[in-house]
Amino acid sequence: MISHPNEVDDLMNSARRLAGTNFSLLRDYPKETSDGWKQLWPKRNEARSKHVPRKVQMLFPAALRVNGRLVEELFPK
Repeated sequence: MISHPNEVDDLMNSARRLAGTNFSLLRDYPKETSDGWKQLWPKRNEARSKHVPRKVQMLFPAALRVNGRLVEELFPK
């Protein structure tokens, strides 16, 4: 198991080399995080249809930012 964020990011960036093969890498998030993203995904899609798509961002662990403004955060600190 790799737990250091920089190592995970490096590994995921390297995963592009697996394109066209029978192998893939997926991040494994806690169930709460995955459920949060599922809950926010329809709101993200709606925001992308109303705003410039690149101005709509999903943030970790589960938050939605539109035009630089945080519009919803499921796990406040």
